[in-house]
Amino acid sequence: MLSFKNVVGIGTEAGIEGNVGASRTRTVHAMPTTRRRLDQRRLLPRDYLLDPHHFGRADDPKWVLPEGGDLVSQRVAEVQHHIAKEVGGRRSPGLARVVTARFEFSKQYWSACLLGKAWMGETVLAAAVFAEWTTRPLRGSPAANT
Repeated sequence: MLSFKNVVGIGTEAGIEGNVGASRTRTVHAMPTTRRRLDQRRLLPRDYLLDPHHFGRADDPKWVLPEGGDLVSQRVAEVQHHIAKEVGGRRSPGLARVVTARFEFSKQYWSACLLGKAWMGETVLAAAVFAEWTTRPLRGSPAANT
């Protein structure tokens, strides 16, 4: 019979070997569910630009790989730059207030992400997509033809 205890166990009840099994780690199907920080970035997105003030503003900035940086983080910073450029270029009054209220984070964090002073997490990325999607003129509308 399948029960919650069979699916979710504590430590050795779930059959985990080694150090993890001795701990009181909650497990699902013998896999630890403790959160691990996968993102170990120590640099900011703007650190990957030759001129950090161009983040989210310049059309074709010069990218560098700073000491302590890695290629994957540089690519993520490039994507964040392009998103920040698109969203930041929309001078829609009250956009930051609407987006941050809807997705429940601060306007300061929104601003920091658009300036490359913080990495966009999934919530801010979703908010940026929402902002881009809701402020873009519909095809065929007079505003889309300008």
